[in-house]
Amino acid sequence: MRLQLLPVLTTGLSLSFAGPLTTRQPSPRYEVAELLRFPGNTHLENHKILPNGHLLIGALNSTTVYTVDPLATPPTPSPIVTIPGGTSLFGITPVNNDLYAIVSGNASSQPHHYNAGSFQVHIVSPCSSSPPALIKTIPVPRVD
Repeated sequence: MRLQLLPVLTTGLSLSFAGPLTTRQPSPRYEVAELLRFPGNTHLENHKILPNGHLLIGALNSTTVYTVDPLATPPTPSPIVTIPGGTSLFGITPVNNDLYAIVSGNASSQPHHYNAGSFQVHIVSPCSSSPPALIKTIPVPRVD
């Protein structure tokens, strides 16, 4: 009976020590560097990386949506669409393939307060249409 348990015990010990004794690959090291500076007093809110590697960027104090090619020398923000009827852009979320939902609204005079009933969701196509297009605007109902 003792001879039959020994291989199982040995195998069990080998497996238990295999994890800590193996050599792990080092984690990749990333360098943080400034990509660009937006002009003036721009408060960037959100960004997404597009399939082509460019950045899609929105700001809190503007309703202009920008793209930036991070490999360009120098990288420069290019406005692709200005969304009407608001003062600020909030979230950017991919919807489907080249469609992105971007939320806009009107900021109040108090910091971090926004006017209820002013929010809209905009569907934007930044890459596949030329020029980039604002596809649809959906008002968000006011909730009191």
